Amino acid sequence: MIVVLNNINLNKLHWLWALMAYTSSEIFKRWLEPDFKFFINKKGSIAQRQQFLLEEDRMKGEYLGACLDYVRWGSSDSVMYEMDTKGMIEFINTWMDLNQSNLLWHEKDLPTDFDLPRINRERCSVGRHSVTGKDRGGRLRCMERECYSILSDEGVILPLEEVLDRLNLSNSFVYCFDSSSNSCSRLEEVPERDRELYKNSCLGHRAKETIHSFDGWTLAWYVQKWHGQDARAPVFN
Repeated sequence: MIVVLNNINLNKLHWLWALMAYTSSEIFKRWLEPDFKFFINKKGSIAQRQQFLLEEDRMKGEYLGACLDYVRWGSSDSVMYEMDTKGMIEFINTWMDLNQSNLLWHEKDLPTDFDLPRINRERCSVGRHSVTGKDRGGRLRCMERECYSILSDEGVILPLEEVLDRLNLSNSFVYCFDSSSNSCSRLEEVPERDRELYKNSCLGHRAKETIHSFDGWTLAWYVQKWHGQDARAPVFN
């Protein structure tokens, strides 16, 4: 059924909005123009580009892929963001809030075979356990108490936080050192399921960076795929 609002076909309106958004080819042609929104040398830093987009609703009406690709370092297959997962979520949520009536994820349609970074393996991380079962979330796990690793999460709705964490190739960790206590001083950043462990000793925090082997346009497809799982797809674990 086609919905009409004030005699305007919404499908046509979406198409017109897409025409106004900057495409990757236009950005590439114009990114050396100082007055262009996606000018590549915006005060010489990625942080300045990021702050620029976050101000004055500048991401409204733009592709998420274009916005993400503008705030990264590197080439198309070696990318770093100056944001951790929390920062990435805040950036993406800002874009979604501005564009909630017209979510322009990418200039191209999502490929039919594109999937989230799911887990699907025959053996647990230890490799010698054989007892398996499903947890409350529907994930197939090794049921040995000292292991409990995920074997498969096919069919499970993944939170955006989980998707971004799995995509992040950064292995850099930092640790809390509190002279007055052995407990972690950044417990608010730790998922609730792990806080009891961190109360005794800091087990490490992922560094404030995100690394991918693909550009921001591809990341936008991952966010689109997450969003398309379900109308209530969770953001956090």
